[in-house]
Amino acid sequence: MKKILLILLLFSLNSSIYSQWIKLSCPDEYSITHMSRYGDTLFLGNGNASNYLSTDHGDNWTPFSSLINSDFLYSMWFSGNRILAGTTQGIFLSEDNGQNFTLQQQADRINCFLNYQNKLMAGNIAVYGGPRLFVSSDQGMNWTISGSGLPVNVHKIFCLEEYNGMLIAGTDNGVFYTDDIDSGWNNVTGIYYPNVYAMLKVGNRLYCGTNHGLYYTDEITSDLQLCQNGMAGDEYITSLAQVNGHLFAGCHWGDGVFLLRNFENHFVHLTGLLNPQVLRLCIDDNYVYAGTYAEEYSLLGGVYRQELSTIVATKEVNPPVPFRLQGNPVTDLLNVDFDEQVREGILTIYYPDGREILNCKILNGSAEVNMTGLSSGLYLGQVFAMKNTIPLNSSKSNQMDLFFNMIKANC
Repeated sequence: MKKILLILLLFSLNSSIYSQWIKLSCPDEYSITHMSRYGDTLFLGNGNASNYLSTDHGDNWTPFSSLINSDFLYSMWFSGNRILAGTTQGIFLSEDNGQNFTLQQQADRINCFLNYQNKLMAGNIAVYGGPRLFVSSDQGMNWTISGSGLPVNVHKIFCLEEYNGMLIAGTDNGVFYTDDIDSGWNNVTGIYYPNVYAMLKVGNRLYCGTNHGLYYTDEITSDLQLCQNGMAGDEYITSLAQVNGHLFAGCHWGDGVFLLRNFENHFVHLTGLLNPQVLRLCIDDNYVYAGTYAEEYSLLGGVYRQELSTIVATKEVNPPVPFRLQGNPVTDLLNVDFDEQVREGILTIYYPDGREILNCKILNGSAEVNMTGLSSGLYLGQVFAMKNTIPLNSSKSNQMDLFFNMIKANC
């Protein structure tokens, strides 16, 4: 008996998707300096030094912590009832879910926090001199400055990330890594525009957002590579976020938001954003939020919201069957690579009305589809896998649905 896996393939000449972004009614509409989520609560900081929280997906906002309301909020860290806030005065600590804060460490702008090797790291943008990496061994009560520091030509730590056991710092002079903050840092090569504003690990890949494009690496000792599939390569990347392996990239200077869906290798542009100058991204269980930039002398900033279910799969199928598209955008040949769950079988391509177009053999977990002569449009692919090659756990059905987009370019 054969088991069936259904896959819906969407072919399109257009690498953008019109998205239903909704403008939220924030108390004011200045530039958004920070957005984060903890549990069911969204936290927001803006360019008016006003800080708010929402417990209903941004429909209503209330001020929080008057003690830091005169300061600009740039980063937060959460653990139980404890919250750390990074501001332009330093590091504030709350032990009552953000109702009250006390200043724990005076510093210039604290732009990021990261838990690394059971210690808290805080990245600093120094007004004078080089940057400082603050370190706490007691969850933010006390702080010291890292012994070795970064190279003297680095003045700002914009972001921190952990990747394969290494501490990674995105700075105003590129990307640096170390496995021991007291023994020095190494520079990651391959990047030509040094301001690295955002970093995010997605699967085994590290993404680095710069002021001139999005870069990635699968090995920290290798050169960073520029992402250009669906992106121009010169976008001003300010924020990265992900859900279930779907990567969102927020861009300043009018480029809005790009999306790289899980198992794809081509970015799509999420258009329809009234203010496409994005400074911060945040994701909860239902929505992706874009915090935007306010032009001088006008109030065009604020937060926009987009429902996730309309653009990505928010829940994994059971069980997931990882696959990857090679050669996207497609002009002639598309290669579909499955993992060990699908090794042999037949991939059949249909028109939307059910007419069969062609059959392709799946051998050793791969199928090659000849797309020559096919027009852009919606196609249905049906995979017939050999017996017992798809270990289904559901007692209701031997069928799974997976959805992904691909681009068919007639050139």
